[in-house]
Amino acid sequence: MSMTDRFTQRGGAQIGQWIATWPFGVLAADDTSIELSVISKKAFPKADIVRLSPYRNMLGTGLRIEHTVKSETSFIVFWPLDFDGLKANLIRLGYNVMD
Repeated sequence: MSMTDRFTQRGGAQIGQWIATWPFGVLAADDTSIELSVISKKAFPKADIVRLSPYRNMLGTGLRIEHTVKSETSFIVFWPLDFDGLKANLIRLGYNVMD
């Protein structure tokens, strides 16, 4: 990740069937990639991100990361406390977050 303009937010995460609650997940993003750290760091280069979209359930709204990184599971959701702030910062970094 470049250090020029980096955004970090703490939250929870769901990786496949595995779930980590807040505050055990950290999403960090810059204009080249998004990283999700829970126990290990998962990197999603911007070119490998197919779609970023809200993922809603009865507990709130998370950010679904659909990607083409072969070494990572296909179902990834980051659960922030402030989805609107996360979305605004990702858009500021040049990411398209679907509604």
